[in-house]
Amino acid sequence: LLAAVSRIVSDRIQDLSAAGGVRHPQDLLETIRLAGALRVGQALGFLEAVLRENKPSLEEDLELLTTAVNALGRLLESGASGETAALLVSQFRRPHVGPEKVVRELRRACVSALSSGSPSAEVQADLRGFFKEVLLGAADANAQGPPRGEKELRIPAILGLGTLARQKDTGSFEALIDILARGEQFEPQEVVAAIDSIAYVGGRPALAALLK
Repeated sequence: LLAAVSRIVSDRIQDLSAAGGVRHPQDLLETIRLAGALRVGQALGFLEAVLRENKPSLEEDLELLTTAVNALGRLLESGASGETAALLVSQFRRPHVGPEKVVRELRRACVSALSSGSPSAEVQADLRGFFKEVLLGAADANAQGPPRGEKELRIPAILGLGTLARQKDTGSFEALIDILARGEQFEPQEVVAAIDSIAYVGGRPALAALLK
């Protein structure tokens, strides 16, 4: 049954893609949500196209963008390619016009979607820099001061570093250890997120970091 429903959603995505638009936006949103929930891999290209459309900021549909990013995140369980990661980072950094809460939801969705990491070491390095920038709120990802990133984005960024650390990215593991070393500069729940992320890495290095 699940396979049959996935095929229907996939066919609907192809129809929408061929039409180059949709007269019923709510139908589009529901189709995208279903594609994400059912992890319909064939929807990947369509979702990326939604994010890639370069509309003037005042004409943006922030609900559509956020829905597409959330669905895309569900399709990236094995990690993002360099192109997909760059697209999500660009969407995060792009200035958006709209209600502050809605813009925050879009930005958070971008960070969460990227938390699946990447199988590519090169992309992992790029994502590490991005997560550290989101966490510290500084263009210099090696800044040593207290975190100045948006508060509600800091834990998703830490979890993203945790994923990269489990994917054997040494720099991300070191970034998590640095959070513990500067624990007084972070919120308690952020330190807990770093501890959990290190614990999930496992092995002697993780044990040594937690016993310090």
